[in-house]
Amino acid sequence: MKKPEILFLITSLQSGGIENYLLRFLQFYGVEGCTCFCALNIGGALEEKYRRLGVNLVFQRFSYVNPFTWIPFMTYLQRHKPDIICDFRGDFAAVALTIARLCGVRYRICWYRHSSHLFTPHWWNLAYSFVCNRLIRWNGCRILSNSEAALDFYHPYWRKRPGRFRVIRNGISKDWVWKGTREESRDALHLPQEAFVIGHTGNFRPPKNHKTILAVAIELCRRHSRIHFVLCGKNVPENCASAVEQAGLTGQIHLFSHIPDVNRMLKALDIFYFPSVTEGQPNALIEAMVSNIPVCSSNIAAIGECVPAEIRPDLLPPQDVDAAVKYLEECCLHPEKMDRLRCGEWAARAYDAEKCFLQFQEELFLPEEASSKIC
Repeated sequence: MKKPEILFLITSLQSGGIENYLLRFLQFYGVEGCTCFCALNIGGALEEKYRRLGVNLVFQRFSYVNPFTWIPFMTYLQRHKPDIICDFRGDFAAVALTIARLCGVRYRICWYRHSSHLFTPHWWNLAYSFVCNRLIRWNGCRILSNSEAALDFYHPYWRKRPGRFRVIRNGISKDWVWKGTREESRDALHLPQEAFVIGHTGNFRPPKNHKTILAVAIELCRRHSRIHFVLCGKNVPENCASAVEQAGLTGQIHLFSHIPDVNRMLKALDIFYFPSVTEGQPNALIEAMVSNIPVCSSNIAAIGECVPAEIRPDLLPPQDVDAAVKYLEECCLHPEKMDRLRCGEWAARAYDAEKCFLQFQEELFLPEEASSKIC
């Protein structure tokens, strides 16, 4: 059976949750008939991996607020005539899906990868988002999400419409876990072998809560010279270096903009700290769990549903610095207590790549009603 022509819309090829998820899915699904449309007209840290995979890449400015960019997008759709369009930008996929419907694209999918708004709740932003949300309902054939929390927020009635909405978890292969030793990983990062290492991966954005991470890191490193923090993510050094330098802790708090082999970095950690204030379903947390690294995370709904039930009581309020300091200090002083926070086997089953990616693959074969008419 010939695969359909699919246009995936993402913002760029920076190393983020959406971009990593799509890359892993395409490694599983294959690239035949697939085109990735980068709406910011820029590449990023993952561009070379996409190119090595053989993905057809299109860089073309397409803004959800600038009508002058809509006409070239419409021209692109009319020229290439994809069977399916899949936009990963949540409510802001509305313009693309509306244009796609007008251009005769038969099957239109919207993905939600966040569980709350990421913009300032000004009346104009909320009004625009409201309109976009309604356009998604009118023009999206299928509405997907990687968490129930996201659909609860954006489409509260979704449980009554199971035929149109679906939650598909992020998938990760067991082979992704690095097979080397902790000693080798620490040597590569220039970390002391005897240190207690706490790590975080995530681009510097408000949802990732780096303000709290830095406050916790500075307090713990001042109390204990053997504690080291590793923070990795786009724009992390540029935005965190000043606070670390002022605290005099450059030797204990290590900042990286991008580490190509995150699986290798995770092996160096004693515990993974992830106090996000909002998430969809975080790849970074799943990667740590699959790697069997103990995790300390925030008690928001989206994270509560993606960790095993037995560690949910250990989740912390995301911005409670004192609680995090106390909890992580206890882990440092009594490392045997962290064993209950390891959930590698559970995570490998819950986020099995073949199972999760097959569910998404099912969405990418035109149903009969869409193969003959526009849904």
